[in-house]
Amino acid sequence: MEQMRNDAIKNIEALIQKLGLNPKVKEYFEQGKVYYSYLTAGGFVGSIDTIDYDERYPQIVKGCEEKYNCLVYHVIESGDLLSLLFVERKFSNRLIGKRIVAHVYNLKVPEIQETGEICLSSHNGALVRIG
Repeated sequence: MEQMRNDAIKNIEALIQKLGLNPKVKEYFEQGKVYYSYLTAGGFVGSIDTIDYDERYPQIVKGCEEKYNCLVYHVIESGDLLSLLFVERKFSNRLIGKRIVAHVYNLKVPEIQETGEICLSSHNGALVRIG
């Protein structure tokens, strides 16, 4: 588990350096808190907040971690989709350019979940899924 935490911190640092993720996300993660990125004000303002802000999100993160034996370190809300950024023991899952592998959860149809590569950007310190 310690190795996964270290890998998660390295990934957060890469997201901060390469995409402009708010550096507070690393600080919060080191304190044991998972944050998520989302857009507000009609998509004009990027924000971050604890996943506890929405009562469903901690349960979704926990379910993902149990199902895939992974550690989720950040979540991106995009409409009805949550992209869970994770690390696991057997898969390094590093940021390559603006792409990273994520577990994607459909809030409207929870049975529809998949793991795949997503493309990222950022807005005011929040990550945005663009593909």
